[in-house]
This record gives sequence, structure tokens and C-alpha cells, in this order.
Amino acid sequence: AGEAGAVTGNNSGIYPDAVIRDYFWFGIFGAPETVPVNITGLNPANAYNITLFASSSWSAYANNGTTVYTLNGVSKSINVQANTTETVTFSNITPNGAGVISFTMSKAAGTPYGLLTSIVLQKPFADATTPIMPGIIAATALTEGGIRVNWRDIAYNEDRYLVHRATNPAGPFTVINPGASNANDSAYIDNNTASGVTYYYKVEGVNANGSSGLTSAVSATANNRAPQLAVIGNLVLNGGTGSSISVAPTDDPSNTLTTIVTGLPTFATYQNNGNGQGIINLNPTLDDVGEYRNITVTVNDNLGASVTRIFSVRVINPALRSVYVNFGSPGTTPAAEPWNNFLSFPYANFPLSNLKDDANATTTFGVRLLAQWNGTFEYGMITGSDKGIFPDAVISGSLFSTGNISRVVQVEGLNPGRKYNIAVFSSHNAGTNSDLTITSGAQSVTLNGTYNSNKSVQLNGLVPNGSGVIQITLSKPSATNYINLNAMVIEEYTGTPMINPYYLFAESDLVTNRIKLKWADRSNNETGFQIYRSTSPTTGYSLVTTTAAGATAYDDNGVSPNTRYFYKVRAVNAGGQSGFSNVATQILAPRIVFVNFNANAAGNGSTPWNNTNGPSVEGATFSDLKDQTNANSGIELVITKEFNGPGFAGVTGAGIFPSPVMESNYWTDAGQLSQVKFSNLNITKKYRVGVFGSAIFQGYSIARYTCNGKQVYLNSLYNNSKVVYLENLQPNDNGELVIDVNTQAGSPYSFTGAWTIESFDDNSDYTPVIGRGDANDYVNIVPVAPATTSKAVVKEELLGEVKVYPNPFTRSIQVEWNDIKASQVSVLLYDINGRMVFKGNKTNTVAGKNLITVNVDGNLTPGTYVLNILADGKLERSVKLVKVK
Repeated sequence: AGEAGAVTGNNSGIYPDAVIRDYFWFGIFGAPETVPVNITGLNPANAYNITLFASSSWSAYANNGTTVYTLNGVSKSINVQANTTETVTFSNITPNGAGVISFTMSKAAGTPYGLLTSIVLQKPFADATTPIMPGIIAATALTEGGIRVNWRDIAYNEDRYLVHRATNPAGPFTVINPGASNANDSAYIDNNTASGVTYYYKVEGVNANGSSGLTSAVSATANNRAPQLAVIGNLVLNGGTGSSISVAPTDDPSNTLTTIVTGLPTFATYQNNGNGQGIINLNPTLDDVGEYRNITVTVNDNLGASVTRIFSVRVINPALRSVYVNFGSPGTTPAAEPWNNFLSFPYANFPLSNLKDDANATTTFGVRLLAQWNGTFEYGMITGSDKGIFPDAVISGSLFSTGNISRVVQVEGLNPGRKYNIAVFSSHNAGTNSDLTITSGAQSVTLNGTYNSNKSVQLNGLVPNGSGVIQITLSKPSATNYINLNAMVIEEYTGTPMINPYYLFAESDLVTNRIKLKWADRSNNETGFQIYRSTSPTTGYSLVTTTAAGATAYDDNGVSPNTRYFYKVRAVNAGGQSGFSNVATQILAPRIVFVNFNANAAGNGSTPWNNTNGPSVEGATFSDLKDQTNANSGIELVITKEFNGPGFAGVTGAGIFPSPVMESNYWTDAGQLSQVKFSNLNITKKYRVGVFGSAIFQGYSIARYTCNGKQVYLNSLYNNSKVVYLENLQPNDNGELVIDVNTQAGSPYSFTGAWTIESFDDNSDYTPVIGRGDANDYVNIVPVAPATTSKAVVKEELLGEVKVYPNPFTRSIQVEWNDIKASQVSVLLYDINGRMVFKGNKTNTVAGKNLITVNVDGNLTPGTYVLNILADGKLERSVKLVKVK
């Protein structure tokens, strides 16, 4: 049973808190996906009403979804998240001859688990009277389309309420819910409405004795209904196998639809067939193996309503079966598919069996701990946006073991006739030693888990024993406090294939001429790895070097700043080569500014460091910061919300920065907001801001740094090696970046010791794929039109009548409108595939008549375009235009 019901605290829900709190759950942690329920001991001669209730506020999920109840072929559902009022009722149900009423509980799509909180069984009083007429209340137009009709349930003996509808107050009225089983209900939602049409409704209660008679009519005019688009399920494809997805939205016949698809990988295209209809074609190769998340399909109608569907595509190698296991704490958020979640206290011999593979097929594989570990640990790295080797939900949690005792993980249910790679990932968000050695048979590899977010190690070509078992031993040196096991990947294959390397990352490290590469070696028969580089994600790759066998890292020193480089790697031997790894990308800055947060001169860093050398009070300003060449960058730093300082001293000696810089810092208390502002930035450039902190302190001191909606996290404990980066930041129109500094919940303090500011030119259309192990993969898209993610709502319009002419156009477009009130207006022009081809500057306008002239490139290809007009950052109008020569 669960105890996470949405209690009110004052018994104000439909039932007392004591009822709402507890529930029966199913469909998670190995429990059945569906559950039958029998209510017994009933009289077969009677009829009963059954009312069901379910409620959950379990914090493991942002939304605990919908539970579906099915009785006599009729299904009704409850959205359980924070529910305190919603019930479902099955009315006039007759038991079978044994006096039993049966129903089944199941989960709606996307629901993490199902539940049942309470059952209310009623035997209605039977007499020979008709129901009392319900008390009609109102008809209300819903913002997302549809109309809700409300009435007062006065009768005690109705079998159902029938809702009648007409488009004229004089009728004719037609029943729109025939066969309803809704005794005791007091509302009905009419979803079959057309935009702008006024509907009239009457309600009657009926039973076997007759009708209550019709109520008087109530009416409402339907709002614009959002377009309808079927859910697009996540797709799993073999590399080398194509597929297509039909995009077929519907809407009121009078509406015009436009579909925009964003986030498509390079192997996918959208074929626009007009009026919102189209096809997404996908043709991945083996070089495209990986997870491509957040592909978004948005359908807009001409009245401003929209619907959005988000899905992912997983491309797998058909010759390599992969199974992913996430280890973490009970009650934490499970990682999404294809992960199998071992979220349990690490008891001896506790198995996780029948693991699913990367194609979502159930396997015979399992993992088992042969001895009990000390516990679970939630101090792995958090990247803030799933940009590590695995999602944050995986890398942040682990099992842990202390002492100098080796731990054995048994991988079982394997096929003795096949070979296996076992990859292990370990992460500890602290500067302490976190070396982990994994061994099986004669193979042994070591991983440094300190601040690790993008490196794994693996044992390749392992063969199970006759029982289908491989045992992996994890050990640590005495200098390491913990064995941390965050994740394991099991890869199955036959023969001796050359398996491509993977998990390729390209990193900068605060120099202007070097990019550091790291990857996972997944083969055991290579003679080396070929590293290829290009300035395009898809073409123009040339060989940089060939490494030795077993290499998993390379420093590319032949690069220049302000150029985005793309890399891919493959294994080679005398017999040929593997497929390529995922594509990784990086760009270097020609200018780097270093700022040291120090409270006194003893903490000053030498050139090129800019030292604050004073208290961290609000308003403290540091102008004309010098760059790495000691030239004036013009950048200014202002402390806009104070820190405290100095804090506990940081690590001294060798490290990523000079000893005085690592030792000095300011601190932020729990619950305090500190803040800095960087000014005089070039709005045409991109910025990468790094943050460093170090403290010798008996406890975890985790800071959260936020800018432009992006977040990174850093634990300062004994740190002498880790800088976290806020990437690809765009200054505001005033040339500013504002960074908030908070102490993460559970830490008493956080410590900020240094900042790095890199600026560079980046006009590429690079967008990282966020997902499993390929956070640097390239997606071939460009900025696209802002898409309304909500359904139609009644909103305040800032623009009155808008005229756009001429249409068709050649080079110039006139946009004329009357502002209802003064606002800031900008125009954006997109081609029919959603690619931005023109972005106008923001224009401050006045109430009344305004005119903007849009001069586009004369080389723009003739065809269909969409002009979006934004007022104060909100989309006000979309106009379809045709470009002619």
C-alpha cells in the first residue's frame, strides 16, 4: 500500500484525509500492469452503484498519471495527480449469479503506476417514482474547446442523466449521451463542438419508471478548438532501416493548419503536404546509432490554437543488443526507457530480472548483488540538462560501499554461446578520490569517478559460464572512500565484430588552441582508432590521426578559435574498420577572462587573473576586466546580490588554477540568493561562463548556478579540478548576462571562488541532442518559429487590425497595424520547413498606427513563407506569404 495521497490538511476533500492518504498500487516495481477486483457477497436480485476514488501526490513523478477502471466493458478514468474531488461511478450494476461484481484496473498510456484509494458501494432505494428534475446551472465554454454543462443532482433514484443539445433555442434538441451510465453525476463535457457556434442544452433524469422532464435551456458559444493530432509514440529503428511517420492533424473545416517540426536529426526530413498534413521520413544508418529526444511537432491553426506532440527516436545497432541498468535510491525518479531501474536498498542477492533491451524487448538478463552494500547515494554529478554520458536521473544516484572490501555484481541469464561487453559508470560530485576498478577474469580497467559526468569504462569480449553468468568485481584503493556504482550497460553480440566506439565527447579546457576528446572503446580486436574532424556536421571529414589500440582519449592541438569543429571516431584493424561513433562538437574562444573571488590581497591570483580583493557586498563593481593576454576586454562584473565572505578555505597546491585562487572564495547561505551581472558584452557573440569553487569543509556544499534558463551544479568539497560551464549564452539586448547563485537544498553553504568568461562567434546551426550517451550529437536544424504550446485561450491582444502587403512579394514586405497599446514589436520570417530566414530588430511602437518595412535577401528562393509578428515577445499574428522572382 502507498501513503502518498493528496491529503488536504483540513479534511476538505471529497473524503476525509484518513481515506485519501492510503491507497493500493500496481504496475510498478514488478507488480502486475492490470489488476482484477471482485466485490463479493452481493444479492444477485439487486442493482448497485459503485463509486471509485484515487489520489496521489507521490513526489517520484511530476504527474502520477491516470488510472483506468473497466466494468462490463465500460471504461472510466481518474487523473490521480493531487486529486481530492474526482470520482467515477458505475450505476445500476447487477451482480452475477454468485453475487459478484468484477472490474479491472489498468494504467493509461504514460502513467507510471495505477492505484485505488476507495470504493463506495450503494444499493439504491427502488420505488415506482420517476426522478426529480435536476436543477440546471449553466453551460460553460472551455478554453481548449468543448462546453461543460452543470446541473444539481437532486434525485435519489435516477439511473442516468441525458443531455439534450440544439443550435437553436427552439430546437430541435437531440440527446448527445445516449446509453450514459452517469447516475449521481452533475456535469457533462460536450467535446463535439465547432468554433464560434452557440449551443443550447437541456438535461433530464431517467429511470425505469420514466423521465423527470427536461430542464430549461442554458447556452454557451464554443471557443476555438485546438487542432487534433494523434500521439506520436517513441520510435526504435535499426540502423540501415527506414521508416516514416504520418502527420495528419484535424480541425474545424473552416480553419487553416500549419505544421512545424523541430529537432529532427540529420537522417530525418519533414515532407510538407499542405494544410498541416505531412510525413516525417527517417533513414538512419549505423553511424546514426543513438537517442534523439525532444523531436517536436506543433500544429497551429489560423485562430491561434495549437497542439504539440513530442517524441524520440532511438537508432540501434541490430548486431549489438544493449541493456541499460540504473542504480539509485528508493523513491527517486526512475530513468526513462531504455533504462531498467534498480532503485532499492542494495540487499544481498536482491535481483533485477527480465531486463528490457534498447528495443524495449524483454530479455532473460538480470543483475544481482552477491553481498549487501552499505546503501544508496545521491551525490553523483548533475549536469542540469541531461548533457552527460547518461541522463541526470542516472548519473546522480548510485549504490555505495565503504571499506576495502570488493563487491561482486553478477550478470545472469546470458547466452553462453554469445559474447558480452560490460560497461560501468561511476560518479561522485566531490573532489575526493573516487577511483574504481572493475575486473572479470583476466581483464581489469579503472575509472576515476571524481566529478565524472561523461566517461565510462568497460570489459569487452566476455564469455558467460555454462550457467549464463558473468561476475564483475568492483574494488577501490584505500585512498578512495566509496565504491560508487551508478550504471551498467550490458552489450550482447555474436562472432568477432568490430564494434564502433561510442560516447564521444569534445571538450574545451580554457585554452584557445586545444580540444580534448574522450570516448568508450567497445571493441577488443582493434589496432587503433581513427579520429576524423570537419567544420560541417555531415560532410568534409578528414583524418586527423590514428591512435594506438585501447586508446580512449586524444588532445587535438591543431584547431583555431571561432570555428566549430565536428568529430567522429572509428576502430580499425587489418581487416577493416567499424562504423563511426556519435558526432561530437566543440568551439573555442579567442578571448578568455579569469575572475578570482577573493576577500583580501593574500588570495590574489597572478596575471591574467582579475582579483576582487575585497568584500562581496551588493553593488561591488569590477570594470575593464583583462583577458588572458592582459588586454582590456571591456567586460564589467557587478555583484547585484551579495555573497558572504571569505568562506572556508579551499584546496591549496597543484590543481586546475593557481593555489591562491583555489583557496579563496565567497559563500552563499542556504536560502540566500547571490547574483552577479556581466555587462558590456557583445550581443552578436556567444558566451561560455565557467564557475569554480573549493572548500575544505565537513559536508557537501552544492551550488546551483542559473542563467537564461540553464543550470549547472557544483560541489566545492575538496575541489581542485572541476569547472562547470553555462554554455552558449546569449546576452540580452543591453549586453548583459545575469547569473543567480543558490545553495542546493540539503547543503548549509555553497562556495564560489572563480569565474571564467569565454566569448566566440558561432553562427552554426548546432543544436545538441539531449539523451542517452550522445549529448554532443548533431541535429540539423536552425532556429524555428515560436510555437504555441498551449491550447486556445482567451488572451489580451496587443495588436489590432494587421495588414501585410504586397502578397506575393519580391524583396520588400510592409507590415501595417494599429497598436491597442504601446508595445515592442518584432517580425520573423520562416520558410515552409520552419527555417528562419529573416529576423527583424525589436521596434518600440506607440498606440495607434504603425508601419514596419521588411527588406529580405533578394536571393531568397521563391516559394511559400510564414511571417510571424510578435508583440512584447508574444506571437500575435501569423501570415502566409508567397515569394516570387
